[in-house]
Amino acid sequence: MSAYSERQLRLSPWLTAFLWLLLVHPAVAQDDDWRTIEFETSEVTAADVTISPDGQWLIFTMLGHLFRLPVEGGTAEQLTFGPYYDSDPVFSPDGARVAFGSDRDDSEGNLFVLDLATGEITQVTHESSAGSPNWAPDGKAIVYLRFVREARDSPQPWKIGPKPVPTPPALVRRIALSGGEPETLSDGPRLFRSVFYLPDGRLAWSVIEREAGSGSDRWDFFPDAITRIEVLSPGGAVSTLSALAGYADPVAASPVGGGLYYRRSPTVWASPLQPYREDLLFVPLPEGTERRIIQLSRHRGWTPRFAVAPGNESVYLVETGRLWKVAVPSGAREPIPFSARVRLEIRDPVAVAKPALTAAGRPAPPRSVLYPVVSPDGRILVFGAAGYLWEQPLDGGRARRLFQGNGFEEWPAFSPDGRQLAFVHRELGEEDEIRVFDLESRQVRTVAFGLWPPSWSGDGKRLVFGDYEGGTYRVVALSLSDGTKKRLIEFDSWRSPRPQFSAEGQAIYYSDPSASASGTGGFYRLPLNEHPQPQAVTELEGRLIEGLVSPDGEWLAFRRNMEIWVAPLGTEPVSEQHVRQLSLGGGDTFSFAPDGSALIYATGNRVWWQPLAGGPPEEIPIRLALPRATPPPLLLRRLQVLDFSSGEFGREVSLFIEQGRIRWIGTEPGFRVPPETVTLDAGGRFAIPGLFDVHAHRARFFGGEEAYLAYGVTSVRTVGGALAWSNAAADRGEATGDPVPRYFYSGETFRQFARYPEWLAIHSEEEARTYVRRWKKWGAHHVKVYNTASWPLMRAAAEEARRLGLSVVGHGTTVQEITKSVTVGFASLEHTTRPGRLYDDVLQMLAAAGTRWDPTLGAAVTASERSGNWVEQLADIRAAYLRGVKLQAGTDSEPTDLHFELTLLVQAGLPLVEVLRIATQEAAAAVGAEEDLGTLEPGKLADLVLLDANPLEDIHNTQTIWRVIKGGWVF
Repeated sequence: MSAYSERQLRLSPWLTAFLWLLLVHPAVAQDDDWRTIEFETSEVTAADVTISPDGQWLIFTMLGHLFRLPVEGGTAEQLTFGPYYDSDPVFSPDGARVAFGSDRDDSEGNLFVLDLATGEITQVTHESSAGSPNWAPDGKAIVYLRFVREARDSPQPWKIGPKPVPTPPALVRRIALSGGEPETLSDGPRLFRSVFYLPDGRLAWSVIEREAGSGSDRWDFFPDAITRIEVLSPGGAVSTLSALAGYADPVAASPVGGGLYYRRSPTVWASPLQPYREDLLFVPLPEGTERRIIQLSRHRGWTPRFAVAPGNESVYLVETGRLWKVAVPSGAREPIPFSARVRLEIRDPVAVAKPALTAAGRPAPPRSVLYPVVSPDGRILVFGAAGYLWEQPLDGGRARRLFQGNGFEEWPAFSPDGRQLAFVHRELGEEDEIRVFDLESRQVRTVAFGLWPPSWSGDGKRLVFGDYEGGTYRVVALSLSDGTKKRLIEFDSWRSPRPQFSAEGQAIYYSDPSASASGTGGFYRLPLNEHPQPQAVTELEGRLIEGLVSPDGEWLAFRRNMEIWVAPLGTEPVSEQHVRQLSLGGGDTFSFAPDGSALIYATGNRVWWQPLAGGPPEEIPIRLALPRATPPPLLLRRLQVLDFSSGEFGREVSLFIEQGRIRWIGTEPGFRVPPETVTLDAGGRFAIPGLFDVHAHRARFFGGEEAYLAYGVTSVRTVGGALAWSNAAADRGEATGDPVPRYFYSGETFRQFARYPEWLAIHSEEEARTYVRRWKKWGAHHVKVYNTASWPLMRAAAEEARRLGLSVVGHGTTVQEITKSVTVGFASLEHTTRPGRLYDDVLQMLAAAGTRWDPTLGAAVTASERSGNWVEQLADIRAAYLRGVKLQAGTDSEPTDLHFELTLLVQAGLPLVEVLRIATQEAAAAVGAEEDLGTLEPGKLADLVLLDANPLEDIHNTQTIWRVIKGGWVF
């Protein structure tokens, strides 16, 4: 066991900080990235509460630290310090010590004991994840839950029996404070939630179960939950004490006996806008009717611990940002006034690196290359870049575009004889088409509508691909002679099957990321007979995504994360012992060499030829420089320009744009205008900077770009999406005058629990650091870490990103998540804590740390749904603004929804000019582009929106769009 003292560290804030850094955490003392923030508050969000055995003191949590307060209120004393998250405190039976959970050992969480007299903190457990402590009646041992979070390595949710569950199972354990190994008291992992002792000394616990015979398979809620209270006898037998309806957590015994207290959550949360309440209940034992003590608001992802007074006359808890004493049984509430000076150690957010933005200039290599395929004769390489298809001779010569026009072209596939090329084509705003290109005649024809990559039959007479019809995703075979389709497979949701014909043409192969028994994805062969039944080709424990069989039928290649794995094909299903990793990257798009002897793949903008027999890969040089299209000079006359310094629109002026940048704003006399200038009379309209949507997701296909421009959104920050596709979209936006916004992007989101096999799944700290390095190398502007990642993985990703100068974006849906993310220096947090609220302690922390908050208010919201706690959510936004929190405007939805987001910010009480600043100037600063974007000034890129009506009079006027200009191109 390890220990250190904090007693002396209460002499003064400055001495405390110095001694703590020097003595408590030497590694921190040597790291000048840490700084201390301090503020005073009288509100606390979603806090755990415990009461001393003599009933005189409360200890509660705030922002990951413990605070002590007299029960009658007053000034709270901070007890724990450092860049850690402490939670779930509970007094010892003698009141001299407090057990609590903490990540201060760099784990997911372990148990520690604080000696209140000396300030010494001792580590008690050394688990991978431990929590929910409680003391044995004699004070010599602690019982707790050891969470089995190793299940996160599976792409499926945690399961108890055949059905998935939303939270990790656990073991009930006990550890003696005198030392030794912990003792496991439960028989296997279950959904244990609270562990406590009854007044008669027996150990009890709560466990969540599903009602017998339930047909529900939802993983996110418990519409059929019951909470079983079980008791462990001295002889080790387990019996049921009570069965509570619904999801009850936490559960506590009455100190004087006779019953149980518990919080019960709603079993189904029907809408994010409906009031989401839970009850504090008491049920007499051994039998009795439960009664409500009080109704409480719900804190998303967190059910704070409450405390029952030793005499059972009252309950202490946190609600609506305040501490309350609740009388039992009447439920009468009495506020407990308090104030606290909070001191936190944090890392400042990484300054966002300035992106390389151009409006015109020299041709440049593409950021990403996609879909590399080699012709059957081995002479031509076809690949994708900037959303176009290109062909390049393998024996020398530069790449050239295959087709004209501004459509998006993807997924090329050579016919077996090499005379034709099938591919997916999309015009802006139109459906996906499967097209066939004749390489001799250079003619193109559309053969079908389809989504997924086409694959040829061996005789060249059929194509197999995916399409979407009537709400169903399908794999279909198309006869090229008469255009008839045959439906082969249906999926109820999006999949990445990558279908292909077998060599003899009598079957198809496809991947189903969710169909295998292990839930990790499988590869199947479907005979093309009258009653086809899929045959499993693989029996893998690890993931399989987008499998592909070599032309000779000898090899299987597939993706895991961004890696490419291969295995020889035989008569038996492929198992883990047969597979090997071929490449660390390139899993986005890969193909086989014509003879099946090698794989061809791309990482970043480099293409590789990797022999399957072994040896180093050989690079295929890409000889392509994308042009930088230059718009003609543009003179805008009679427009009123928004000036953020004055908060108003100025008088009518002219604005001149050359090479995509604003050259001057003012009156025309005295300025030179080239003769080839295009003139546009704005007729006195209102000019604002191009809008930003700072929360979008770029999928693994192109489409919808023009919708952003149509709604005045000239810049988009994607916080989770395919990195190679984001690079290609950014290339398209720079290389052409097409209606494509500017992209600032993270690449695929870092998750540990990946609900779908296609998602990136990170399982170790080293893997997290490795992918941060890859994302930096392959062009990501920032890193997005999802809230299913464990705390050690989040911390490792943040540390590696900081070392490389990358900012990190995370989720802000629980107080724990927000606080931990702020501690390690996340640049911005996405979403709200809906249901639940953020109070002054959290808002002051965000403001002091400089962490941006993008609440995505409009996500899943319509005007007719606003009810319940939605008004409270808007109040939180206003309070955040008044506290100085840097707010952002992102939709997590459709391009059209940004204007709804701005409307909600105004409804929250923000001034109109500040809402416009958030969506322009502040957004540009958030992505490091404030020198080029966000305001209308000479020298900046010419991204602006011309409006028919003044948005400073009505925020809905941002929708009166007359023209949108991006980089000097007029739309």
